[in-house]
Amino acid sequence: MPEFSYTDLLPVGPDSTEYRLVSADGISTRQSLGRDFVEVEPGVLTQLTAAAMRDIAHLLRPGHLSQLRSILDDPEASGNDRFVARDLLKNACIAAGGVLPMCPLIVGTALVAHISPSAKRDDLHRDGRYAMHSFPCDDNEDAFYITGRAALVGDASLARAAAAQFLAERDMPAEPPGFGDGEFFEFRLSRCLLTRTDGHGDWNPRHATWSADAGPGNGDGHPG
Repeated sequence: MPEFSYTDLLPVGPDSTEYRLVSADGISTRQSLGRDFVEVEPGVLTQLTAAAMRDIAHLLRPGHLSQLRSILDDPEASGNDRFVARDLLKNACIAAGGVLPMCPLIVGTALVAHISPSAKRDDLHRDGRYAMHSFPCDDNEDAFYITGRAALVGDASLARAAAAQFLAERDMPAEPPGFGDGEFFEFRLSRCLLTRTDGHGDWNPRHATWSADAGPGNGDGHPG
């Protein structure tokens, strides 16, 4: 039988974490039986949980971001190293804006997505500008990145086709609960970047770009 080894579940030690104040409302102190107690209203815990979940979903640790930034300052870093680090930092900025992963639909010639009631949808209604990056591949460093403006789908036939395709791709026989509360947005393209690589660590990635104003081009800005 292996020797028992005890480890503290929540060890107490030096804490270098930088904290921010979410709210000072709903928190008070009171005395009872000669002792001081902190009283926290239930709504404060809800607010704290929401803030924590948003940070976990959208923000990266400052130490990790600092490591990426150091690649840009490293004189021995290759052009590919800097390109990857710069794009990761750009993605971190986008994520910090509250953009969650999504799976768009290609319906005919339109790029469409069903967006449920959320902060993301509110952002699209307020400002349709978007940036979208493909999910990393397992066996290479290929990437696809697009930017443009999103607009609420006003064509009823496109909305019906998108809904039918949404359900078909997910093998759903009927709309799930709450589906009708969502809205379809069309993501119109302004710029595209396609990167092709030969596996991980490729020192010679191939980039192709496209702009709605200039048309297709390669990574040097010339027609590709």
